[in-house]
Amino acid sequence: MPVRSLTKDPKTLTMRLVADFPVPIERVWAAWADPRQLERFWGRVREVRDAIVIGSGAGGLGVAALLAKLAHKRVVVLERYDTPTR
Repeated sequence: MPVRSLTKDPKTLTMRLVADFPVPIERVWAAWADPRQLERFWGRVREVRDAIVIGSGAGGLGVAALLAKLAHKRVVVLERYDTPTR
């Protein structure tokens, strides 16, 4: 996985990873949405996060922020940022 950039923001407890994958975008999305496949990438899923929020719209970000700040949960927010051109 060639990582193009990795940006961390400790104030908002967020991380943005931009990478190129040699597979269709649907395959990448499925890998991030399936906890079993996510575990293969990040390690044991239970150790990495308490919740996965799919979609970073206002509702998704709001829920993620509340879970992280008020409930002290480890939250991963997944978003389909853009579709690569072929």
